[in-house]
Amino acid sequence: MPKEKSSKKVTTGGSASKASKTASSTTTTSESSKSNSKPAGKIKMKFPCTHAFECTSGEILWGQIQCLIKGSKTKAHDGVNGPISSGFGGTILQSEFCYRAAARKGKWVVERFVNSEDKWVGGFIVHHEDISGKELLERCSSIGISLAQSHEDKQIVYVNRYDWSWHSGSSTEVGKELKLYKSHKKKKKDDDEDYRGSDEESGSGYDSEECERLGGNFQMIDASEYDSVMKLLSSKHPEECIQYRAPSGTLCGVHVCGEDTEYELGWLVFSGKKHSDFPESDELIGVVYDSSYCALEGDFEVE
Repeated sequence: MPKEKSSKKVTTGGSASKASKTASSTTTTSESSKSNSKPAGKIKMKFPCTHAFECTSGEILWGQIQCLIKGSKTKAHDGVNGPISSGFGGTILQSEFCYRAAARKGKWVVERFVNSEDKWVGGFIVHHEDISGKELLERCSSIGISLAQSHEDKQIVYVNRYDWSWHSGSSTEVGKELKLYKSHKKKKKDDDEDYRGSDEESGSGYDSEECERLGGNFQMIDASEYDSVMKLLSSKHPEECIQYRAPSGTLCGVHVCGEDTEYELGWLVFSGKKHSDFPESDELIGVVYDSSYCALEGDFEVE
């Protein structure tokens, strides 16, 4: 009997060892795949941008970089029912989103809304080409800040200032994710304490900006191009309004930003229909992003 027990232990140990090696190999291969992935390109945006990007997968990731990371790790979609949970109350009302949505396929547009008198930029409207950006802005303006999602237009979901941006996510986690996408050469330099190259060369230029990049911008990308966009961001985060171009040549996302942004608000707009590829998910057709914390109050022109 002791021999049989001993034999079983040996056999079990061998299987565990093989499983461990397999898991380790899979992890290494996955990380290698990320670091060797091709980066997206970037194009400076001009407004109105009538062909900003194309949604080919039927899914988009939205928010700032930490939101994109979170959205990439779930299959759940945001919808008309609003945030998936609310964690804090009182003076800070914070909700949790998926930062991933089933979006209408095809070309998407980016427009700015500008104050009619002083010409300062209030924010941006990102929407499918079938939809009027001006109409979306008017609908969202009639809602404004809606902490309890108590407004009448139930095809619109409000994103509060504490639900994203600097109030959400961790620069440490962002740094860990970006490190997976750095080239092996840069990784080696980063890990070499004796190496003192430039920030841009070593890929540590982003590290000094991680906290800043958690806010002050809005990104929307086709979910299928997450790896290529992260590969680009692992080198340098954009500081202006740009379009992302996938390695295949397809425009796959956007990054927009305003000046002197402190708090940011958003409104997700759905079509009232379920998505053709995801029959249980609501179809997203647009997002209004308030980069100036104006709460959409005032007279604006869309351009």
